[in-house]
Amino acid sequence: MRNFAKILIVSLLLLLAAGEWLYRSGYGARAGNAPPVTEPQLSVAAAAPVQKQSASNQQGVALESASGLVAASMTTQSAAISSPSSIQNRLPENIPANPIIDEFRTLYTQFASQYIQPGWLHTVYQEEHPAAEGPADTEYGISIPPTFLFETWYQINASNQVVEGVSLMRDLSGQLIQVSVYRNKVWHNLTINENMTVDRPPSLRLDGRFLLHLEDAYSRGAQLSKTGVLVENQNLIRFTYREVYDTPLVVRITDASSIPAQETSRSAYVDPTDGRVVVLETMFKTISGQELVTLRTILRTIENVSAPPAEILEYLGQVK
Repeated sequence: MRNFAKILIVSLLLLLAAGEWLYRSGYGARAGNAPPVTEPQLSVAAAAPVQKQSASNQQGVALESASGLVAASMTTQSAAISSPSSIQNRLPENIPANPIIDEFRTLYTQFASQYIQPGWLHTVYQEEHPAAEGPADTEYGISIPPTFLFETWYQINASNQVVEGVSLMRDLSGQLIQVSVYRNKVWHNLTINENMTVDRPPSLRLDGRFLLHLEDAYSRGAQLSKTGVLVENQNLIRFTYREVYDTPLVVRITDASSIPAQETSRSAYVDPTDGRVVVLETMFKTISGQELVTLRTILRTIENVSAPPAEILEYLGQVK
């Protein structure tokens, strides 16, 4: 596939994205997907119904600005509903008060304060694209599977900003797909030997920007809900926003197939004991009533460490 756009965010992110999600950021760090998850990123990560942002270096290579990884589209929609830039520029006082938003914000703040601190932050998100029909082959010879792991190692300074880091995409067996190093507002993709300059360090959004999208969707009249659910033997709270469209969206599943969707929803599954955002999920409902999950980002690891392992230090040593 040659349709490229958001560095995991994430996203993933997620994760999504992460980075910007860390999922985050669409296919983990995939641009052009239906909403991320994460910054990881969860890229996740990692990265809501929004086209991911991308940038290109002077050679024209499309890399994810949140992770420095090559992105390949899997599922997209015909029009962006909102964008990170529009959300960032919105004034807080314009957001109507809502107890569901307030509760999610309180839990997320609790979660983020545990991990966003000076030192090294390590995250791993699993990003899934259930509607994908198989791997996405990029023009750079990188094949991205429908489910993959998006991992980040970030060194955070006293101002809670990322000063250097490494983002990696692996398959479920642990085989490396691609790796990128961040330093001094430049992503260095070591797999394709290309660099990309960005205007700011990777964002540390451990919710894949879910709070920002939740507020933005509510200001447009989206329906919000909160329910208790059991996921992998964990009692979690599912926060969801749902939007119904007068004119159906055209959701592209592959380069050759698409479906009309009448509504979209995005959910965050949160551990009520510590505020951890465990899962981010995006779903479309077709005009025939079929519910189609297009992106799921799952937090597998998050930890603060004193130093990264030798593999990560070796990648960092390749960039001066």
